[in-house]
Amino acid sequence: MDIKVLGPGCPRCETTKKNVEEAVAESGVEAKIDKITDVMEIAKHGVFGTPAVIVDGEVKSVGKIPTKEEVKSWLKSCLLLMLIGGVFLLALSAGVSSAGEHPLDFSKVPVEGMITMIDLGAKKCIPCKMMAPIMEKMEKEYQDKAAIVFIDVWEHREQAGRFGIRAIPTQIFFNPEGKEVYRHVGFMSEKSIVAQLKKMGVE
Repeated sequence: MDIKVLGPGCPRCETTKKNVEEAVAESGVEAKIDKITDVMEIAKHGVFGTPAVIVDGEVKSVGKIPTKEEVKSWLKSCLLLMLIGGVFLLALSAGVSSAGEHPLDFSKVPVEGMITMIDLGAKKCIPCKMMAPIMEKMEKEYQDKAAIVFIDVWEHREQAGRFGIRAIPTQIFFNPEGKEVYRHVGFMSEKSIVAQLKKMGVE
């Protein structure tokens, strides 16, 4: 298990690192814990607030100090996933999906009259790269059923503010009336995306 604690070294960041280390020790799991303090390196992970914690590529906490119990719950969830289906390493070298070059005018997103899923990320963000092949597949499979849109918030920074993004990738689902009904921060699996779309009535 790979855990990253991101922060410039402030007291809150140090407390976060201490809570993570103690939670790992008390849970008895094997985990590599990295403390990232370089601002540019933090930015590569798509985090806009610190302290932040990333577990196996998924942003778990941003801008607050997680308790040891919170960290332990993350560890249990990761272990459960490993037991159920194994850990699948997605190709980090995958190119940007066609969704990443979607010709839509962002001012028309979410798409009126259609269920819309927006993945807000960046081409150089590691978990965003993991999302790229999934987004490409979703766009093809849900063509004419739902609008699947990728927005690079590093290239279109105004969209980050527009959608209230604190970390990337962030996925937002809208109903046909343009109302946000669900938001997820971090890597989102194909299974989870399909389940959410199905919950909203898209087969």
